[in-house]
Amino acid sequence: VDSTNERRILEEKAQVFFRLADVRDRSYRWKKYRSCFVGCEMVDRMVYSGLSNTRWEAVQLGRALAKTLGLFENVNGKRLFADEMRFFAFGYGVLNVINDLQSEKLGSVVAIVQHDEVSVVSAPEMNESND
Repeated sequence: VDSTNERRILEEKAQVFFRLADVRDRSYRWKKYRSCFVGCEMVDRMVYSGLSNTRWEAVQLGRALAKTLGLFENVNGKRLFADEMRFFAFGYGVLNVINDLQSEKLGSVVAIVQHDEVSVVSAPEMNESND
């Protein structure tokens, strides 16, 4: 991303991307992956929401968000974002998105960083788990 304006637009799209993600624990071949989303499901959400016009555009945007902002990565750290059944988890780049969301009062989100892992929960979920 070359200009400051282009980066700002990408950051705004990152906020929408973050809010669209269906993050939860998932299993594949008897292995559990914590707090992740599925690439092809995310592409569905990006197109249906209007964040992207086509599936190809959604993949390109996802790759830009991952590479430029460090927003998320493949759970195995090896694969690019794709319109496939691959798991991805938010990385440390998501903290900037969360801070922007909180400062703009678009949502109440809390990030918990533990052992090189970022867990994101809404404030009501966090309060329920503390009871």
